[in-house]
Amino acid sequence: MNDCPNVTMREMLPELLNDRLEADARAQVQSHADACADCRAELELLRTVRASAPAPRVDAARISAGIAPYHRRSAWASAARSWPLRVAAAVILVAGTATIMRQGSASLGQPDTVLAAAASPALSVGALADIPDQDLRALMTELGRIQAVTSSEPDVVVPAVGGSSGGGQ
Repeated sequence: MNDCPNVTMREMLPELLNDRLEADARAQVQSHADACADCRAELELLRTVRASAPAPRVDAARISAGIAPYHRRSAWASAARSWPLRVAAAVILVAGTATIMRQGSASLGQPDTVLAAAASPALSVGALADIPDQDLRALMTELGRIQAVTSSEPDVVVPAVGGSSGGGQ
């Protein structure tokens, strides 16, 4: 079969078949199909395919009933996901653990030292217990002011291992 040289009319044939054209465009495409053997054959082929493969039924009510209703996240859940709060909780956890360990070691007659941080002896876990409440509150306030900054480095794309060599992820 030869293709019709009028590409616009040929591409509108599926729209004609599915009744998606305005009245004037529909009349124009129909008159072209009546006069053009290639478009008439293409339209007949489209009708045959449509008749042999019925459109699947979509039960929109069943699909929408399966979607869980929207529930607004509580303020506590939102706060629990914030990284400054997580950092503050980690600082408090470390300070609390250091205090408990210090009290436990003092009651056992052991030296008043706790694990030292790997980076610097001045930043030991025991040193956090010696921070006055006012300084700890100031630290917590500063942690709340920290804002995330996006990386200035471009994202690195790692090629898939064992996949096909022809691009794609």
